[in-house]
Amino acid sequence: MKRKLTNAALALTGCLFILSCRNKEAVTPVSREISVPGFDKVPAGDDHEVIITAGNTFSMQARGDIADVNELRAAIESRNLKIDYPVYRSNRKRVHINNRF
Repeated sequence: MKRKLTNAALALTGCLFILSCRNKEAVTPVSREISVPGFDKVPAGDDHEVIITAGNTFSMQARGDIADVNELRAAIESRNLKIDYPVYRSNRKRVHINNRF
């Protein structure tokens, strides 16, 4: 019985190690330009990398896995640029976001 518990613990540890080593970057990233009206703040959750630069117009570029970039939603709420997904998925890749204003 003790040996079965030890083997089960080792198997569980191995599975957890493999899951923790998953690469969060997209294998073949794609980009999408999103036109957004004026905003003052960018509260962002999930696993985004957000870079904000000054420019002539308000816009956003999202770069990452095609499924994640296509599902990404950007909306203005009370002068805040809200970035999120309409549906939760646990295996999303990191999405890089470049905002210009």
